[in-house]
Amino acid sequence: MAKFLDTYVSFVSEFTETRNIAHVWSILTAISALIGRTRYIPFGAKNIYPNMYTMIVGDPASRKSTAIKLVKDLCEDAGYNEFAFESGSKESYLTSLARRVKEVSDSIDLDLEVEINGVPQWEPPLGETHSFICSDEFQDFIGINNMSFISILGDMWDRERGYDYETIKRGIVTIPKPCISLLGGTTPSTFSNIFPSHAIDQGFLSRLLMIPCKGRERKIAFPPPPDPEKRSYILNCLSSILEFKPTAVTFSKDVEAILTEIYDNWQSPFDSRFAGYAGRRHTHLLKLCIVFASIYGTVEITNDILIEAHTLLTYTELLMPDV
Repeated sequence: MAKFLDTYVSFVSEFTETRNIAHVWSILTAISALIGRTRYIPFGAKNIYPNMYTMIVGDPASRKSTAIKLVKDLCEDAGYNEFAFESGSKESYLTSLARRVKEVSDSIDLDLEVEINGVPQWEPPLGETHSFICSDEFQDFIGINNMSFISILGDMWDRERGYDYETIKRGIVTIPKPCISLLGGTTPSTFSNIFPSHAIDQGFLSRLLMIPCKGRERKIAFPPPPDPEKRSYILNCLSSILEFKPTAVTFSKDVEAILTEIYDNWQSPFDSRFAGYAGRRHTHLLKLCIVFASIYGTVEITNDILIEAHTLLTYTELLMPDV
């Protein structure tokens, strides 16, 4: 495992009780949001970007919120500020994206470095819209049985072009090249309310990585403060990702052939409920490979990176039906 992930798991293990798998997928999803469109794999007529939709599902005592809130705090401290609001409505969310675009385009000097409390703040490139939905109580953000909102988010997972939406007050607003990442938390019962049974035929769930978080990894009666040295290392790594310039990700020798073999021969362990996910599994794997390559500080997917990404994804898939 990459030194970064080793350090991160060691870091969180010292003061949190949350399952390590929830921590790992939380930080990977956060990194995918920080990368945005700066790393991509050319894929036919479009590109594959690393943005992910991840849902951590566990009972209220599983400490899943700890993992989600922690990565949000770390991303903010690293200089990332493109977070979605924690509650609202479909129209208010889309309007906020359109407003964010206007604020950037109206900027006098797009190259002006902005600092908050001494930390340089990242701003999205003109002509793109970035948003990280980071909500430990996902039902507050999406609502209950809001199929229209769910459908829109599904459409934005791999959208290359702008998104036009007609609002009641503002008329038609255009959101250029939305790049949306999502990290949510919920309980099993609330999950079934957010996504009713007929949602299984809707594209959003095929784009969603579901991470079960049963119980706690460890018990810590009196958590110590986070290790400042490890925290500083993590922040430096996250800050460096925000400095990426747009670059295509390549494959080392034999990796493309191995990915082709996986694609041709992978046997789904799922029942019919996961048929949509199984159909998009190759894309999920490629997105994860981009994230791992970024952690390693390379733009080439090597055998080692593929093995780590495929192993983590396979292990997680075996747990997903528990949700």
